[in-house]
Amino acid sequence: MPRECPVISVGQCGIQFGNVLWRQYAAQHDIQKDGEMKTNLGDNTLDHYFQETGAGRYVPRSLHVDLEPGVIQATKRSSWGGFFNDDFMVDAPEDAANNFARGHYSVGKDNLDKTMQKIRLLAERCERIDRFILNHAVGGGTGSGLGMLIMERLTCDFRKILKVSVDVFPSPNISTCIVEPYNTILTSNLLIDFCELSIIFDNEATYRVCQKHLNIKRPSYHNLNQIMSKVVAGTRHGDDICPFPRLHFMTTSMAPIFPAAEAAQNAACGFSITELSSKVINPKTFCVLYPEFDAVTDLYMATSLDYRGGFDPRSVNSTLDWIKSSGKMNFVEWAPGGFKVTLTEKPLLSIDGDDCGFSPKQVFMLGNNVAVNRVTIGRMRTKFDAMYSQRAYVHWYVGEGMEEGEFTEARENLDFLKKDYEEAVAEMNTEDEGDEYEL
Repeated sequence: MPRECPVISVGQCGIQFGNVLWRQYAAQHDIQKDGEMKTNLGDNTLDHYFQETGAGRYVPRSLHVDLEPGVIQATKRSSWGGFFNDDFMVDAPEDAANNFARGHYSVGKDNLDKTMQKIRLLAERCERIDRFILNHAVGGGTGSGLGMLIMERLTCDFRKILKVSVDVFPSPNISTCIVEPYNTILTSNLLIDFCELSIIFDNEATYRVCQKHLNIKRPSYHNLNQIMSKVVAGTRHGDDICPFPRLHFMTTSMAPIFPAAEAAQNAACGFSITELSSKVINPKTFCVLYPEFDAVTDLYMATSLDYRGGFDPRSVNSTLDWIKSSGKMNFVEWAPGGFKVTLTEKPLLSIDGDDCGFSPKQVFMLGNNVAVNRVTIGRMRTKFDAMYSQRAYVHWYVGEGMEEGEFTEARENLDFLKKDYEEAVAEMNTEDEGDEYEL
């Protein structure tokens, strides 16, 4: 029975990333720009993301939402514009102006009913929904404010269905919006309660991956989106790597990463399973920036590793034993065998104009590591405190119908999240139940 995964892309970042992600999904199933399947590859995930029309073409289970028409119109005019169903592209004449409150309380709220109507139509075309996937940025206005408003309504209207968010966090050192700390803290506060799995990407970390591994001196957002789309498409994300409901923020990575021009050279020499596993757990390949990552103290509660390309299960098991014994990846004491492993015969394919070279053997990781609280969310807490101590720009938010007390409530909830992570590390389980690898 199909387990459909409708994808909702919100705001400029969410839509631009979503467009690249759908090209990756299309490549996996050999679906062309016009929706025609060139070759039936027999992939059992086809119905998860695509619906077959009466004319025998395939349409993405996708919804694009923005509060201004520019990005959606650009998508329609692009070479892949005909790939999407225009009925599931929702825009409005006035944007959120990088203000969470405009997206959540005023302009976004005015467009919520229209958006939810489209989501229900999308859901009616599914037999059995497995999860909703929300693509958005947490530092802007539409992706943060309207994105979280949609997530709240999904929690109410589709309570038993898994909600997965792909969250693009702002760069810690380069800011495109002065109120990013406010938007990020307000969004993170709602992600804690209205989302079951948060797949995190850090703009600066992904930027560095493009520079160091793909030799792109000045990566564009499109270059970053290609890396992020491969990680999302390459992982079988589920809530079974979240031992506690609130601690669901995932560290992401993939291996190998090399320029497309070096594909032939790397295909000739190949990569061993040990090399790939070492690369994917190396903080230098993470799409989340951990400048002082410590494998001893930055512990994992659980990790999902997706091996694509026909790996031998026995080799995978022995590699996992090596990872643990070498100390390259350490787990909290109450979850010493926190590996979830998926083996897939088919590797992730390349798309037209791909920056990243194709490899027949690939590994993708979603890691539930406590460092995400200390670094990614922690640094935004610090920036938030510096601005809010002066009440800077607060009037922008209050003027859109938001109460000032919501700033302190969100900040306090992030403090509670910090304590939750600290308690998770401190918990001891005296009963050693042994290591279990799920293959």
